[in-house]
Amino acid sequence: MYKINKLLLAGVAALMAPQIAHATVYDLSDSIGTLSVTGTITTDSNVGNLQTSDITTWNLIVNSLGTVYSLTPSTSTVFGFGQDLSATATSLYFNFGDTNPLTQGSFSITSSTSSASITFASALSGNFYPGQGQITLTAPKGALFAFSQIETLNTSQSVASVAVPGPIAGAGLPALLGLLGLGLLYRRQRSLSV
Repeated sequence: MYKINKLLLAGVAALMAPQIAHATVYDLSDSIGTLSVTGTITTDSNVGNLQTSDITTWNLIVNSLGTVYSLTPSTSTVFGFGQDLSATATSLYFNFGDTNPLTQGSFSITSSTSSASITFASALSGNFYPGQGQITLTAPKGALFAFSQIETLNTSQSVASVAVPGPIAGAGLPALLGLLGLGLLYRRQRSLSV
């Protein structure tokens, strides 16, 4: 009996121990004109300024008037430079208003099979609107052309957020502990009545 209680206590302690996060999944959804992008970007859970090496995977869909283009690690590449992409535990941010030549930059996920892409660019990174940062969504238009929609921005803004778990997901551990407690109480009452 003592051995079972010790194992049960060790199991409960393991469940309650803080878990080390190995990845953070951010949901991204944006539309500009007739183009939109939805999906996820996954990082290695680092916070603060991010480099492209911190992006571990992505699964994005660029939609152009009903035609969809998939951006995944097998169909696209990540490119970035500068210090404008950053993360917190709950959001990815891009500093569109950065005018410091030592930190300004861009971040892009670009298809290797079509001209579909999403790009975040700071104010000094050589974009189409000097002095303003921008989000650019691009999709193919015919065999030789690409169609882009551009939104200009001048501040640091959240570009993706961690999905908030529903009440059922957050209630899992307390429910499990409650069931374990009921099981122990039942076992104790049963052993006392014998």
